[in-house]
Amino acid sequence: MSSANPRSLAGRVCFCVLAFAIGLYLFASIREIDRDLKQDSDWRTYFTKDAMHHYVIAEAFASGDFSMSYEKGWPYRQPLFPLLIAAVMKATNSNLFAIRMINVCLIVLAAISLFLILRAFWRDSATAAIISILFVLNPFVYDQSVPGLNSEPLHLFLLICIIACFLRYVTRWHWVYLLLLFFAIGLDYLDRVNGSFLAVSAFAVLLCFEFSQYFFGSERHPCLAARDANTPTRPTKLSEFETTAQSRIRRHADLSDNASSDVSSEALTKEEASAKDEVAGVSDDETKSNTRHVVSWWHYAVAAFILIATTVPSWLSRLHYFGNPFYYGAIQNFLWGDTYLGSMDSPRMLTAGDYFASHSLLDAAGRFLLGCWKVFFIIPIDRERLPLLYFAALAGIWFAWQQRRTPYLWLLLFYGLQMLPLAWTQPVNTTPRIPYAATQPFELFLAAIFVHWLWAKTQPDKLTESRNGVSLIR
Repeated sequence: MSSANPRSLAGRVCFCVLAFAIGLYLFASIREIDRDLKQDSDWRTYFTKDAMHHYVIAEAFASGDFSMSYEKGWPYRQPLFPLLIAAVMKATNSNLFAIRMINVCLIVLAAISLFLILRAFWRDSATAAIISILFVLNPFVYDQSVPGLNSEPLHLFLLICIIACFLRYVTRWHWVYLLLLFFAIGLDYLDRVNGSFLAVSAFAVLLCFEFSQYFFGSERHPCLAARDANTPTRPTKLSEFETTAQSRIRRHADLSDNASSDVSSEALTKEEASAKDEVAGVSDDETKSNTRHVVSWWHYAVAAFILIATTVPSWLSRLHYFGNPFYYGAIQNFLWGDTYLGSMDSPRMLTAGDYFASHSLLDAAGRFLLGCWKVFFIIPIDRERLPLLYFAALAGIWFAWQQRRTPYLWLLLFYGLQMLPLAWTQPVNTTPRIPYAATQPFELFLAAIFVHWLWAKTQPDKLTESRNGVSLIR
């Protein structure tokens, strides 16, 4: 029997494939950017629409003009991505190739960050590498990072960080992750105005989470634990799985007495540690720390302050120019308009009264359901072309429910809430890249649940435990 760990070896192979995928993405991106620049190197004709806006704003920043006067004409543009472009302009003397490579570098950074995050969550390099490969080779990622100068790549990177902080917080319940979560949301809002949906959704979901912990999670509240000390309780899912882990460790200890001479004690020790670490639920960091942390209302007050302070460059200038810190111009009319052009060309801001003056509640319900059908089903499948990630995420949702992976169920609620405004506006603002950019990072984390299960099932050294009909392959 060889002392080599086949799962570790397979993980290294998957990491090498990820490195190759990133190299392939870089090669294709650099080749296309170089070819485009040889055909046209004048930014005035090279950039169009959103890219042109970002470039013009970046030029103002690079020249030292931070008055945010661009908001008078484009109040729906945010400053973070142009500020990044301006930094590259100053460093490279406005080299177009370097500017075009900003989004490419952001995607590579996002892929590497995703790999490190998932490996930390799942203790599995193979799962992390497979999900990162599905990300970096996604057609949507290439379309948004290479041909133009869009803000989607920065949004994808920030949303990956937001989801990681969210999952860490609902598993560790540590205030540091709460503050990091709202700092990242603030940065995302500085990149895209629909970051406001993320902020509202995060506060709503975490409020529900805190109430659920207060009323149903006495193990996380010392005061409640004291109150319920004499109350008989059912064995928790976690304690049942810990018992399972202990039995596996004892079984490994029995086998070690009869192990052949080529199995070292170090390998057995690693196997025992693995049996402890891979209890169901450890994958999402639910039992990584026994430290009890207390989060109170003032932590949320500090988080709100961090969010407000981080977004000052956006809301303060709008307050100065328009008297409204949340004025975004014509795109606000997508909420209550009927058509894209009608909303953009309206001489005044539309309100709910304008919409319901000519529509019934049944019309509103039909519009909302149509939008949900598009943003949750049609658009993800269409953007991915070969929707492996989408269906893996659906399978991950099923496993999260079956295995009671509570942090991922909270994540699913977070995803659903922040998508509702996009579902409502989708029949009017039919651009598919906006809702899918808000969807893909959630798909990555949910798909990891299924990929981890599927990968473990293929390993030759798997051990099978069964609970409630769910096979837990370790």
